[in-house]
Amino acid sequence: MIEENKIPSLIMFRDNLENLPEVKVPEGYKVRSFRAGEEKEWEKIIDVAFKQVSNFTKEIMSNEIFKTERVCFVCQGDTPVSTATAWYDLNWDISVGYLHMVGMLPEYSGKGLGLQASLAALYEMKREGKSSAVLNTDDFRIPAIITYLRLGFMPQFTHVSHIERWRKLLVEVGREDLLKLVPNQIK
Repeated sequence: MIEENKIPSLIMFRDNLENLPEVKVPEGYKVRSFRAGEEKEWEKIIDVAFKQVSNFTKEIMSNEIFKTERVCFVCQGDTPVSTATAWYDLNWDISVGYLHMVGMLPEYSGKGLGLQASLAALYEMKREGKSSAVLNTDDFRIPAIITYLRLGFMPQFTHVSHIERWRKLLVEVGREDLLKLVPNQIK
């Protein structure tokens, strides 16, 4: 058995950024980019979503690729309640965007706001000329995995542990139709 802290993240890939659904938030909500001074709002969302203490300046703003438009918020009124970031991972080709730090305040769950924040980030990637997108996630992030599947992201199999983990998850999220994609072994 693999130690829990040594299990690699799950990887999901969307092979194109065409035919993205329209960004559509419920009445009273809007989608917009990060504004200077909203570091604490982002940290609040990410801290609760990831059950960790985050530092926007250190994790996002200090990176040379940071641009305010890459950090997307869904806001109730003007208050950020969900976020997703159009980022880049040097492990992937320059044409691949990286969906990063997707989270929402739990009291806003069930409204599709994580999906809308993610869509806003995907549209930003497309605007910047990216042709596909990738993300990393964890097995316990069931609502996020459901959202990513709805957005057209598909499981990737880069580690032997991914095979059984994805089999279990696809059944758990009611996507048995995708079990045919799970290989018997990693080549």
